Amino acid sequence: MLEASHFDAGTAYAAVNRNSLDDLHPHIFRTQDFGQTWQETVTGIRDIDFVRVVREDPVRKSLLYAGTEEGAYVSFDDGDHWQSLRLNMPLVAIHDLALEQDDLVAATYGRSFWILDDVTPLRELDNHFSASQPRLFAPRPAIRVRHPALLFARGRAKRDPAPDLRFHRNTGAQLFQRPYSARKGKG
Repeated sequence: MLEASHFDAGTAYAAVNRNSLDDLHPHIFRTQDFGQTWQETVTGIRDIDFVRVVREDPVRKSLLYAGTEEGAYVSFDDGDHWQSLRLNMPLVAIHDLALEQDDLVAATYGRSFWILDDVTPLRELDNHFSASQPRLFAPRPAIRVRHPALLFARGRAKRDPAPDLRFHRNTGAQLFQRPYSARKGKG
């Protein structure tokens, strides 16, 4: 499986699966000279955890994700060092990875999909962060939806005679509000 870099035309990554040849070792190769030379970059991945897929983050350079026979790994330094990203995921083979709307989606074998919601904190980290030091991460933009059709009073829901949705979007400089009428179907 080849992954071309989003940031450098001469850089690419290859995940080589030699499981069918009884080679259970991980193999991830990186080239930075248009494929003239390749170097293996698997430091930190367990020796019997063969790799099925490697993906580069489309937003942050040098941030890589790898799917292996027993979980997921992340590298903050272009594959030089890898760390487990399994978190609460069961021990399962990751056959493919995709980044969609800042979420990491893993296609597993036998357990459907696993989604790591919001990888923006990973984009803020580097290989030298300290887990013992507290750290605050910038939140991603949020959209607040208020639906006044259901008003809660003393634990019971009451119907509002004029149900409208209001979409609020904070762009940092201003608050944008757009009403949407459920009756008229426009807004």
